[in-house]
Amino acid sequence: FVDAVKRRDFEETLKHLVDLVNNNPEMDWPFLSNPDSTVWVNYPVDRQVLNKDLSHRDWYKGVSREWKPYISSVYKLIVGEQDLAVAVSVPVFDEEGKAIGILSTAQSAVFLQKTIGEVGFNLDANITLIDQEGHIICSSRFPYTKLVIDYPPLGFVEKAMKGGKGDVEVRDASDQNRVKYASFAPVEGIGWSVIVEKAKSEVFRSEISYLA
Repeated sequence: FVDAVKRRDFEETLKHLVDLVNNNPEMDWPFLSNPDSTVWVNYPVDRQVLNKDLSHRDWYKGVSREWKPYISSVYKLIVGEQDLAVAVSVPVFDEEGKAIGILSTAQSAVFLQKTIGEVGFNLDANITLIDQEGHIICSSRFPYTKLVIDYPPLGFVEKAMKGGKGDVEVRDASDQNRVKYASFAPVEGIGWSVIVEKAKSEVFRSEISYLA
């Protein structure tokens, strides 16, 4: 792959992109750009995009800032099923560590939603993944609607968005007698946060069952 990128071999690099999608169906429209942001190969092939300056795009600014992998905030796709997705971009280096390109693709939030749903938690807990702007990427609490929505503006959310972690008690705005606990922690390296919520009554029930 690296050799094909170095030679800017369109056909050979395209084969790698096809294999990437075939082996990872949750990914969409991968493409390779030069270090200056101009795209020179994509799949499916769209020649209208080739050789365009995309230095204004979020993914390019994110990667080129320190030449490290970058994951965007969640957004709505404008093609296909118009699902939610995040852009994933990684720099491509040659054997000497020189940046020779950027590989980018869209990661479907549907896949992430399914993954969250398969997590083996027997805790009667809700799990939510939010991005660096507080948008919900996927959640077992909030139904998937193909719309970008924000996590409720609770006091701890801003701290979570800044990479903090902790445990807090949260009272229902419509019923102050309904109390739950929320734990939040960062997903290291990509700016996301995981929030796990559980009703206070369920926490106590679990503790009683454990002691019994």
